[in-house]
Amino acid sequence: MISFRQLLYFARIVELGSMSKAADSLNVAQTALGTQVRLLEEEMKATLLQRHSRGVATTPAGELVRARAVEILDLVHKCVRDVEDLNGRETHTLKIGASGSVVQLAAADFLARARSAMPDVAVSLAEDTSMALADAFGRDELDLLLAHAVPDLPGTSCVPWLREELLFISSSLDGMPGIKMAAELTETITLEEALQKELALPSRLDGIRKIIAAVADERHLTYSVPYKVQSHQALKLMMIADNNVASVLPYGLVSSELRAGSLRARRIVGQSISRTLYSCRSARRLAATTEVTLERLLEEMRSRMIAMLGPLAVAV
Repeated sequence: MISFRQLLYFARIVELGSMSKAADSLNVAQTALGTQVRLLEEEMKATLLQRHSRGVATTPAGELVRARAVEILDLVHKCVRDVEDLNGRETHTLKIGASGSVVQLAAADFLARARSAMPDVAVSLAEDTSMALADAFGRDELDLLLAHAVPDLPGTSCVPWLREELLFISSSLDGMPGIKMAAELTETITLEEALQKELALPSRLDGIRKIIAAVADERHLTYSVPYKVQSHQALKLMMIADNNVASVLPYGLVSSELRAGSLRARRIVGQSISRTLYSCRSARRLAATTEVTLERLLEEMRSRMIAMLGPLAVAV
């Protein structure tokens, strides 16, 4: 007999296009996931998935099963909500931590969609540096983390989301037009030229500064950080006020200033500087059907960020 678990697992695999990603998101072993799919195929007497080097794809029969599985999962979710209405609906909480660039690019859209798609879930958002967020996540203060340079934490699942190219940021030239989207960035600077400038970076050797240190060490280059500023807002105001101050930052943190034309962005060529954004989940989970909705919303969020970053980002 076909089980609810088989349909849930199959829908998640198809949604993410990967057995390994689905296993991570469901917090189950990949072998257990494969067993459930095999049992489902035996019940259906049909091949539902085709494996390839990039993940999995549905066969025509698999696509039909996926569509029906989504309908069934939605009906189960509606049934649960209707029963909760009879007894007074319980509200679940989802505590999210996200780095500043993620918040600037996609947080508002995600929160609006989450409120509509998951009315029984109270979503809270914390913005901070990746290091501070990782500490909070390790203390079990967050359920979902979208951050960079995340350490291995027991009892959690972390998957890389996207790799983003960092930009050389400085004061804008007089009369320079604003940049409305990342795809419009055409100016470049070499890594050697960028590191010869007086840089303003965080005082702690973490995050972007750690990435720069590693790249400079690999290329045997020296650089100077006379300005150490932890606040991104203060850092941007400093660059606007002083033509001699520059920094290396993600597009999301300076997108408003680039549109206004108050800051100038150049892509670093010869050796680009990039970082990886990770999505991490704690062991706590929402109701099964709500988990499916959350995964869909997160994938939409990732797609939106990649589209906004254009040539600066690739999915991983």
